[in-house]
Order: sequence, then structure tokens, then C-alpha cells
Amino acid sequence: MLWQGGEPTLRGLPFFERLIELCEKYRRPTKWSTTLSKTNGTLITEQWARFFKDNDVLVGSLSTVRKNSMTPIASTAAGMELTRW
Repeated sequence: MLWQGGEPTLRGLPFFERLIELCEKYRRPTKWSTTLSKTNGTLITEQWARFFKDNDVLVGSLSTVRKNSMTPIASTAAGMELTRW
């Protein structure tokens, strides 16, 4: 499952907690799944990082460094640093 498009974390942690719960509930026992979130990293908190770790969510950054970027690279780096375990 891939979460991307806009900024997935704007949907809120409860939404994704429920999503993981439903995926596990309806996943066939002989199947496995991988979850990936593509984010600019600016909204990642320690709570999000713990959720990603606890649920084995792979996290990738979509941020690029551009002149006049609306996403400061420091904000992206700080959020992504929380996901390193």
C-alpha cells in the first residue's frame, strides 16, 4: 500500500491507525503487505515516527531543494530524522 499525493499525514493519525487495522483484518492469512508513505517530512512528529515503526511503514521523502521552495529543507530533515531507527 502506498500513501502519497499531497501530504498524507494531513489526513491525521487516527485515519491511518484505522486503515492499518482494516488492512490486517481483511488480509488473507497467506498474504503479506508492505506499506510505504511518501511525505515531505515536515509534519512527522515523534508520535508519527512511533506509528511508522510499530507498523513497519517504510517512509520516503518527496522533498527536493529548489529556489523559493515552500518547504524548508530543515523542516524536512528534522521530520525524516525522527523516522531513522
